[in-house]
Amino acid sequence: MNIYEQLIVSLKQIHEETVEVLRPNENEGISHGQMFLLFAIYNHGQIKTTDIANHFGITPGAATSIADKLESLGLIERQRNTQDRRVVMITLSDKGREYVVHTKKRNVEKLEQILFSVSEEKLQATIQAIDEISTIFKAVNTNK
Repeated sequence: MNIYEQLIVSLKQIHEETVEVLRPNENEGISHGQMFLLFAIYNHGQIKTTDIANHFGITPGAATSIADKLESLGLIERQRNTQDRRVVMITLSDKGREYVVHTKKRNVEKLEQILFSVSEEKLQATIQAIDEISTIFKAVNTNK
């Protein structure tokens, strides 16, 4: 296996293991994908339903279904755009913001517990390498 195949395998493994470690508790009533969407809304401030569909590679109907579930849990709010009533903007409710902040804190604590034996220098070098690779990937994807 060459170095690039090793990189693909390593990235796949870390992604799968990270998803598993950071998976929401069953009693929270939301899926990992729904949690990921809440974090995306938190990072962007607001998002359109069509952006959700494009981001996740799902149909607009499926995106609406996800939004329906999160709205029924009181985690998001929908608002029609005043210039174009067809456009629905999704924002976090106060409860949704609290959920994201709490979950971020919990996830950091989990990683601290799991990675306690890895030196800060190794973690920093890993972050720098991942950031460099991510920047290269973004540049390639932007030029498509």
